[in-house]
This record gives sequence, C-alpha cells and structure tokens, in this order.
Amino acid sequence: YDKPIETLEAIEKMDQSGVSRRDFLTIMGASMAMASFACARRPVNKIIPYVVQPQELTPGVPLFYASTIRTRGQSHGVVIKTREGRPIKLEGNEYHPLNSGALGIEGQAAVLSLYDPERLKSPMKGQKGGSKSAESWTNADSIVTTALKEARRVRIVTYPNAGESTRRMMKEFMAGFADAKWLEVDPLGRDDLADGQLESYGNRVIPNFRFDLAQVVVSFGADFLSTWGNEVENSRNWSKTRKLFRSADVLSKLFVYESNMSVTGANADERLAIIPGAELAAALAVAYELIVNQKRGKFAGNAEVVGLLGGDSATAHGSGSLFDSLLGKAGGLSHAKVKATAEALWDARGKSLVVGDGTAALQAVVNLLNSNLDNEGVTVDGNGDVSTSVPVTRQLAQLQGELESGQIDAVIFHRVNPVYFLPNGDAFANALKKAKLVVSVQDRLDETNMNADVILAESHDLESWGDARPRPSFYSLQQPAISPIADTRCFEDILINWVRGGVKGSGLLAQTAANAKGNFYDYVKENWKQSVFPAHGKGMTFIDFWETALQKGVAVGKPAAPRERAFRTSSLKIAQKAASEMKPLTISKSKKGPAIEGSGIILGMYVSAMGDGSYANNAWIQELPDPISTITWDNYLNVGPAFAAELGLQTNDVVLVKNDQASFEIPVLVQPGIAKGAATIALGYGRKQVGQVGNHVGQNAFRFAKFSGENGFNFGGVAVSVTKTGKKYELAITQGHHRTEGRPIINDITYSEYRQNPEAAAHTDPHLRMKEVPSLWTPPVDYAKQPYKWIMGIDLNSCTGCGSCVIACQAENNIPVVGRDRVRQSREMHWMRIDRY
Repeated sequence: YDKPIETLEAIEKMDQSGVSRRDFLTIMGASMAMASFACARRPVNKIIPYVVQPQELTPGVPLFYASTIRTRGQSHGVVIKTREGRPIKLEGNEYHPLNSGALGIEGQAAVLSLYDPERLKSPMKGQKGGSKSAESWTNADSIVTTALKEARRVRIVTYPNAGESTRRMMKEFMAGFADAKWLEVDPLGRDDLADGQLESYGNRVIPNFRFDLAQVVVSFGADFLSTWGNEVENSRNWSKTRKLFRSADVLSKLFVYESNMSVTGANADERLAIIPGAELAAALAVAYELIVNQKRGKFAGNAEVVGLLGGDSATAHGSGSLFDSLLGKAGGLSHAKVKATAEALWDARGKSLVVGDGTAALQAVVNLLNSNLDNEGVTVDGNGDVSTSVPVTRQLAQLQGELESGQIDAVIFHRVNPVYFLPNGDAFANALKKAKLVVSVQDRLDETNMNADVILAESHDLESWGDARPRPSFYSLQQPAISPIADTRCFEDILINWVRGGVKGSGLLAQTAANAKGNFYDYVKENWKQSVFPAHGKGMTFIDFWETALQKGVAVGKPAAPRERAFRTSSLKIAQKAASEMKPLTISKSKKGPAIEGSGIILGMYVSAMGDGSYANNAWIQELPDPISTITWDNYLNVGPAFAAELGLQTNDVVLVKNDQASFEIPVLVQPGIAKGAATIALGYGRKQVGQVGNHVGQNAFRFAKFSGENGFNFGGVAVSVTKTGKKYELAITQGHHRTEGRPIINDITYSEYRQNPEAAAHTDPHLRMKEVPSLWTPPVDYAKQPYKWIMGIDLNSCTGCGSCVIACQAENNIPVVGRDRVRQSREMHWMRIDRY
C-alpha cells in the first residue's frame, strides 16, 4: 500500500477475529508509509454548527443530570455525565440514601447498553414463534388496542417495579378490565425472603437489613456484598463496620455458610463450605446449638420452638442426635465451628444480623435466630422503612395453567423473559400460543417475545422519564439525558397511547390520555404534585420543589422508626417439614471411570455479574473477570480440588451434566471452597436470542432449577450426573496463578494481634529487608520539598473486590473489549485488575 490512509482502510476491512501472518507482514511493510501519517488527509466530514446554541451547552464542557436507573429489580440514584447531549458516564448520586454516591457493575455498564446497535429500532409484528417484521407505531397500537377493547382477562407480567408513578398507572390501567392481574416476577428469587417474612411476622415485605449496626453477621448463602439485595447499599453499610482505627473497640466479624465461593464468602472471617441446598440444615444446626444445646435466648424455654427444632429442653448434644444429622446433611459441618458461630451471635445479641438466601423454610429459621437474638427492630427493619416492591414469581405457574386452558385474552410482558429463565421454558412458549394476544415491551428481541404477536420497542432508562420509591421514606426521579436514539417509547407512554386509542383507563391515566399531547412526563409531574409534594415540599411552591427534586434527583423524608415484630413460632413447621425431607449426601462412582451417578453430585446455581441474563449482550459485563475465578465470557462447573482429583477432573475438561430435567456440556473449573460432593454453575448465560455479543455464550443453568407454583424458585440441592466427554475447552482467565511464592505482597494479621500491637500492621512476614523503598522516579523525588503528592490508596478491610471499579474505569476511559480468544492470549485491555491469592 502506498498511502497511510489506504493502509488504515485495509486494516479496517480485515477479519475481525484475528490478524493472519500475511496481514501482519503487510502492515509492518507499510511502516515507512505510516511514519508520514501526520501528512495524510482523512476523508472530509462537514461539521454543521448550532443555529441556536443551547444556553447551557458549551462544546467540550460536560453537563451532569441526576436520575435513576433500574438493575435487577433495584433502583439506583445516578448522576449522568453528558457531552453535547450524549451520555458518556454514570456515577452514583451522593444525595440518594441507598447508594450515596456509589454504583454497582450493572449501573456502571448501563451506558453501553444505551448505545447497543442491536436494540430494537421500531415496533415489530409477526406470528407466534415465527418471523417478525418492522411495523409503525400507529399500526402496532391499532392491533393492540383493538384486541384490548374486547379483552376481559388480561395479565401483565413485569419485573418488580419501585416506580411510584408507574405503580399508580398500572392500577388505573387494570381498572378498565373485568379480570386483570399484575404479576411482578423476579427470576433471582426474592420471593422466598418475602414469603418467610409473611410466615414469621404476618407482613409480606422485603426488610431493610442494617449491616452498619451489626457487630456479627452470619450469612447462609446470601451473597449480600455482590448479588443479594441492594449490593451497593449492603457493601457501603458493611464496610463501615470494617474501618480499623487504633481507638476502635470492635471490628465486625462475618461468618458465611455457602456452597459456592462468593464475594461475600471471600471477605468472611469464617467461611464454611456446605452442600448446595443445605443452607436450611446449617441454619437449623446453629439455631439448635444456640437454643437447645446452649439454652440461650427468649425461645430457649419455649417448648413449641424446642420441639419444632427437634429437641426438648432437657436434650443435650450426643452422638446420633438430630444435631449430628443436621451437620451431616449440610456436608459434614464441624460442631466446633457451629458452636463458635452461636457463641459469637449470643455475645453480640441485639447487635448481630442473620441473613439467608433460599427457601421460605430457611427464612423462617433466619427469622427465628434474629428474633431470639433481639435483632428484630434493630438490625432488621421489617416494620418501618421497607421495600414497597415485592415479587410473586410463583404466580407464573398459575399463569401457564391459565394459558394452556385458553382462559387468557391478552398477556403483556415488560422487561421480563420467562421463556428463558423458567426451567421448562419451552412449555411456557407453547402455552403462549393459546393466548389471543401476546404483547412484549422490550428493548430487543428475546426468547419470550419471539413468541409474541406484537413487540414494542422500549426506550432505555437514560431516554425516559420516571421515578422510584425504593423505600417509603423517599422518592427518586428519573429524567432523560438524551432523546430516544431510535423510534422507541417508554412502557408508560405506551399505556397512555393505548388509553388514548380507546382502551379504558381511570384517574390520572385517563386525564393524561385525554390531552392529545399528554405523556408520562406530565403524569409523573402531576402525581408528584398530588402525592409527594404535600409530605416533602412544606414551605415551598411546587415549582421550586419540583426543580429542586430534579436537580438533586431525590425527595427524602424521615424514615419510619423500626419496631420489633412478634415472631410466629408456628412458621417453623415448614422448616421442620423441609428438613425431614432432606437426605444425607451419598457419593458413588461409575464403574466406567470418572462419572458420578445422579445421587453423587449435588448441583447449586448461583448469581454472578451476569444476573438473570438481561445484560448478556453487554460486552463490558461479559469481559469483566469474575471477582473470584477471574474468568470472562463463560460460565463453568465449579468443583473443589480434592473432589476433582478423586473424579479425575481438571480445569478445562468438558463434562456432560445431566438429570431427568435437563442436560448440557460445560467446561470444568477446579475451584477451592466447594464442598466434596458438590458443584456449582452461574446463572444468566446460555442466551439464544439477545444479540451477537451474548448469543450462545455459556449454558443456561436455569434449566436445572426447581420451580413450582407453591414454592417458586429453588436453585440448590439438584442431583445430577457428571460425565467426562474427553473434550477440552480453554476458559478465558485473566489470573492463571494464585500463589505468592513466598513474596510478601501485603501484610496480613489477625484483629487480636492488631489490638495487642498496632505497629505489627506495618511489618511483613517475611520481612522485605529494604533500607529504603525504591523510587519510580530518576532521580528520586524529594517529597518533603514538594507541595503536592499523589497516591492511590485502597482500604483492603473495606474493599470487597466486587469488580465495579474495573467497569467504571473501562467506561471512564472508553477501553475496548477484545473477546474471548484475545483474553485467552492475555491481551485483555482493562486498566485495572483485581487478583486473589
């Protein structure tokens, strides 16, 4: 090639999967021409200046807007950085009470989803299960409104929605039908938490857990620092108890009982590996030790509680007892460790906290422990400032039955994908064919809306108005930072247009639709004037209140004081029943080699940064190294080292995982921290219809989950067989070496050692034996004479290693992804890397 511009064009046309040897030599042969690149002239693109430049805009100077985004059913306050009208970076809103300036992985990566070229550009229509074609909004609305005018039985299925205005609009919309139901579903399973609260206390809520007030925290499978609950709020509050000051009296202690090595488990002071699905057995063992063996707490003398735990007030721990059975069912827990947990909880009673992720039966035992330790009303707020958005995912089973019997006239899906996340999603897809009308409001084609009649293109949160009420005491506003990039609308504007087209509606919805130019912005503003302003805008005009709320992004009131609730001892009956049905683990090997019979491996499914798969087409999240394994672009079967050696399995071996419900092939990762007889797989992978980035990446572990109309989701305790296929698959890992080889990278001492001698924190073992630390500067800089100094300091007592900073850095510096193959070659381009040793 003769000219630099021709060389650049040739490079751009090359196969994006890699550079061949011939192409490489061609490029290098053009090096002399490239040296004169500064003299080359790129094709001319004319820039048209503003005719009337917006008063607040100066080219090159960013503008910032406060707003709200939704991730995994949670709402987060954000500040949006824009340049010339384009959002380029999100940060947490310091005025937002929950995240207080911080932002998690999904929030940091949300701006990339805004610019995803595979977002829908317009509505679509087609046959259920068949091809789809683009359609105008006028025709799409006409199809829907015609059907809805005649519909009697309507079902609307969405994610849990904390939007105060949206919740009001939904009630006004459903009032126009003879039989309408709104199903809020959460595939990641917050139902169990709410169900347990209902059983134990009589109110179905998502409590507010005060990790910042807890000196001892015990978790039974709840990865609260990464994926359980509002991880941003949890991490911020928990880190407050880990600040190390020489005058500090207490450094909080964390006990974690879990089946998969999680971010929370990696930060634990005491971590105990258990079998997937055995969280209930572990919790019962701790409750038994505390209440029956040690006879401590308000329920120690309660005959009903002691009886439901399987003992009586005179029972002592002995060989062959129920207590030993519980230890065995959990995977061989140590009695000494369980005893230490119970004693630590008792010593911190009233200042401790127990949490769990699992069935309603587990939640009942967790609630018993919190009530017995006087944590209820202190570190557990279930009566005051609690979540107003509670899912009932198990209703999907009832909906499927109604669909199969042909009872439903219309079903509307919004941001939810049951055909993907239900274990028997194919059956649900077939049931949809019997509905008269299936509408999906989504930002892209997915597994569910491929079975819809009409697909309506939804705007991104950064293009839409809205609000949220994550807690009763405060509200947050969502405002657009950019006009819709394509021909899309927000869900609420779609409802308004349907009512404007003749579908019945009531209240403020009908009033807004009656105005030919009325939209969701008008609805939100009027709703805030009627509902929020009277309580939060005293002493202000509404205009002043509204503009202040827009500027800060929130309207914050005084939270209600938590109160102790009375624990219902009868709720332990579901725990007793579930525990009696648990069977001890038995491991058996196939005679043919390293294969395990169905009773041999207990499979657990866990939530990773991929969540429920909604962000599968976000390349930043796909290439984010897992906080524990540092693997990108795939999920895998985690097996413990000793058990893997026993089975003849090594990292990168491909195995067939199978039971009567599902089967697929997946690579193995030998991962420390997994109990013998157990294996785990991350959810959120295996998407078939999401986009070129996320299609066919990993395997869909939802297929192995248990789901029923009675209990909802259960992701643990699934018996499977695992068989070696003889194949190999190289996982894309960013940290292939996990040993320090004796090098003192950082000092690690116990809290008791620190209390005895604070100076010990400054020493390493072995000692560095350096007279002075070498400088990166030549000649060395004398900092005593410098007015400015720079340092990047990380408090490793507070840092959880969640990976949010890696995505934040990638977004801030616009760092490209390189794909699985280049990560395998160690060519990942992240500017930050979190290693574990």
